[in-house]
Amino acid sequence: MQRVYTWREVRDAMELDNRLLGTLLALFGIVGLVAAALALANAAGGRSSPSCVTWPR
Repeated sequence: MQRVYTWREVRDAMELDNRLLGTLLALFGIVGLVAAALALANAAGGRSSPSCVTWPR
């Protein structure tokens, strides 16, 4: 055993880890919301566009 940590040192280290994890999860959440919004916009734009419909001649 190299070193004995106090409960305060462990608590401080865990708080830093939790803060970093929270930031990472928030970043992924924001990216997911943007991707969902773009997918919805693409789907709505594709359905309402009559220029992509080909009519038989």
